[in-house]
Amino acid sequence: MSPLTRTLRRRGGFTLIEVLLVLLIIGLLAGVAIFAMGDAQTDAQIDTTRAKLVEIENAIERFQLRFNRPPTESEGLSALLTGPTDDVNDTGRPFEPLLRGGEAALQDAWGNEINYEVVEDDGRQRFYIWSNGPDGNNDNREGDDILPRPAAQQD
Repeated sequence: MSPLTRTLRRRGGFTLIEVLLVLLIIGLLAGVAIFAMGDAQTDAQIDTTRAKLVEIENAIERFQLRFNRPPTESEGLSALLTGPTDDVNDTGRPFEPLLRGGEAALQDAWGNEINYEVVEDDGRQRFYIWSNGPDGNNDNREGDDILPRPAAQQD
């Protein structure tokens, strides 16, 4: 047997260093992929919450058309599901929920309640809705709080 044949026969497998190096590279690639997918999930939750806020905003506007006012803060957003606590300015038609999905329709993608505030502005009632965002902390429509539209379009 020639020395070249003996060398080729001994090199039939991979060394431990080579196997560990390949495993390390695979682990690093998997870590990068998982990290990137985590950001994609948060982005998807933000987009879902923003779409839900627009839907709630539209429901409040329909409520306002029917009852000549937005839901009061004491009624909260639940009035979109159950109707107003008083029947003032009602047309006499039975109330049909303005949102589908029950109480879950009033929660963001993280399961937190949507914030709702009514403000008197020059004799006119304005409403604001927002989500606390990924961190769950209410920053009064600042920080990572999510609005139905970007802040520049809000007012």
